[in-house]
Amino acid sequence: MRLRSRNGSLELKIGRSSGASEEVEIKEKIGKYFKTNNLEKFIRDNLIIIIDYSIHSRRYKNGDFKIDIDEMNFGYTMTEIELLVEKEEEIQEAGRKIDNFAKQYNFEIKDINPKRKEYFRKVKPDVYNELYGKR
Repeated sequence: MRLRSRNGSLELKIGRSSGASEEVEIKEKIGKYFKTNNLEKFIRDNLIIIIDYSIHSRRYKNGDFKIDIDEMNFGYTMTEIELLVEKEEEIQEAGRKIDNFAKQYNFEIKDINPKRKEYFRKVKPDVYNELYGKR
């Protein structure tokens, strides 16, 4: 479960961070989930901040491709290229198209840490080591 503040609104994610999860964005429903009528007081009295960073995002479109460049305030920048598909069998071809698009514009293609993992690695190495082992 993750409770986060995004663009001034609360968002509760229930389930795995990657894969299937339920997202609750209505403040009253989040309060019901925590069984409280005063969500701000509940958060202040019962929760601790584990991760605290902000993102400056730039979004671009080139044909059917969506390009997001995210710069985090802890010194991490990542670029994501997306191509939406309608059917599962189109995923492999979309991957090839994304790779070709990235090569055409000289993007470096590599596996990178997700934002949260990189936050721990750079900002809270003790937590990183506990969660992921020594670097």
